[in-house]
Amino acid sequence: MDAEWLFVQAFEDLERCMHDPSAYSALRCAAVLRQMFADQHTLLAQAKKGYDIKPIFSVLHPRHVDFAKLGLPPPSMAVMGVQLDGTPKPLERTNLGLDSFVKYTVAEFDGQRLSVRDVIKYLSDACGGVHLGPPKDNEQKVLAELERSFPLHTMDPEGRAQRVRPTLTTIRGIAKVALDGLRPLYEAILTKNDPSRRRLTAMGTARTLELRFPGQAGALHANLVTPPMPVGPFLTAPPTAFYSFTENAPPVDDFAKIAKALGYGTHKPFGVPTLDDIPTDLVDGFRSIPAVVPGAVLPRAIAWRRDPGRPDTVLFKLTHDGNPVLAVWWDAEGSILRFRFRTLEASLDCSWANGLYATAYFRWEPGRISLTYATSLESSGYEQRTVVSN
Repeated sequence: MDAEWLFVQAFEDLERCMHDPSAYSALRCAAVLRQMFADQHTLLAQAKKGYDIKPIFSVLHPRHVDFAKLGLPPPSMAVMGVQLDGTPKPLERTNLGLDSFVKYTVAEFDGQRLSVRDVIKYLSDACGGVHLGPPKDNEQKVLAELERSFPLHTMDPEGRAQRVRPTLTTIRGIAKVALDGLRPLYEAILTKNDPSRRRLTAMGTARTLELRFPGQAGALHANLVTPPMPVGPFLTAPPTAFYSFTENAPPVDDFAKIAKALGYGTHKPFGVPTLDDIPTDLVDGFRSIPAVVPGAVLPRAIAWRRDPGRPDTVLFKLTHDGNPVLAVWWDAEGSILRFRFRTLEASLDCSWANGLYATAYFRWEPGRISLTYATSLESSGYEQRTVVSN
């Protein structure tokens, strides 16, 4: 069986199991993760041959507590759950290669540190993910004792107490980090073998995703980003052109050179379409206007119906397989541009800007995004401002 095809199927199986709350699905997560990372000939190693992609796994460190300084004894056990996932600000994030990730400590018990690999092997080899039987090594025995000693119980539907198994929560956090790290390879394989499945939608228009987007790191330049302008019962904006950088993304300091080369150093008016230019039969609420608008910088605009109940208006959204990957919103009440990439978000107050002839530059890497907004001012000057997520 082809390793690339098997990798894609296993990746999608892992994603399904991670979202299923059942104990069985948690065990299946462990089985897929063992296949990916812990078998003698890992599926990851076989599938990534021929691809210049090095998976990066972004994990959180639990907040350090100095128990001795507080006059308290150290805890008898420590177990990480879904804390591996998400980006709460008090915690520190580290990007790890595969070897460091599988060795990353997710539990401590009886003076022994237990790793991502230990939890995967315990659930897959002893608890039924792949095999069901007694623990096979010291780490599995320690994890079994940790679970027997874990003090939390819940009540089943009949009112009987049942023991909570913390490793089943931990494996879901491991699975989420693994999926984020493996996604660039998954996207690259689909691009090569099944490109019809790699589509993004920007304002209702399907476009092919760039190789490795969204990837470990990258940048997206959105040319001509403006706040929506009201025209009767509609909002209009010129179409946005996207330029994606998956390698050698320009630094923010050089963005002014790009913006000025595109003409943003001189104020240019943008003509708003009239109501007669806006069709009444909008598809999915959006419609491009093909006719040239007199006085407009661009030959067409995009229009959608106004929603007075929602001040936040989506300017553009990129989706993959129906799931949002990246989105930019304007807050119509406060001139706020909000940029979200996966679980990260940055907001920039653009009330200082002209806003009618502007450009934006988005950069991301695991655990961090930045948004730069630039515009030509009424005085024919140029200004740009940047905000960083953390």
